[in-house]
Amino acid sequence: MDSIATYSETRLTGKRQFELYPDSIRVRGRVFAKSDFDATIPLKSLQPDCHRLRIRNSNFSAGLWIILISALLVGILLAGFKLPVNHALVVLVAVQPIAGVCLCLATFRKVEFSRFQNDAGVTLLDVARAGKDKDRFDNFVETLATAIRTSRETVESARLDEVTGKP
Repeated sequence: MDSIATYSETRLTGKRQFELYPDSIRVRGRVFAKSDFDATIPLKSLQPDCHRLRIRNSNFSAGLWIILISALLVGILLAGFKLPVNHALVVLVAVQPIAGVCLCLATFRKVEFSRFQNDAGVTLLDVARAGKDKDRFDNFVETLATAIRTSRETVESARLDEVTGKP
């Protein structure tokens, strides 16, 4: 079966590819240094109305902690242990905030997500506006919502025909 639409996203934490079919959506991807996945979600299990939100990567706060802890350690080494500024340990700890700043800069921008839930309100699918296809994000989300509506209408129509005894 040919796909209706495709979309790919690339974020700091990994990549995902979406293939939309008339009755399902296939999501393939990998999480950096962790795992690969391949899942298919039936469209009839999703609500067509999505929730939009903007999320900053959790590594941003890790960068802030690196800056804060390194600054405290430098203060302790200088004031508490009376080490000279050019001591190797002081220099080693003093350069750590550079890594924290780089991490904060790399993850500062919030990423927009569209989340689709099932009838119980549990999020089953999200799509992010990120990567080379980000200009196609709105169009893909709209196509996905339309496909979900069509799939749900088809299921409801089949149930109604079954109840009424229509062939």
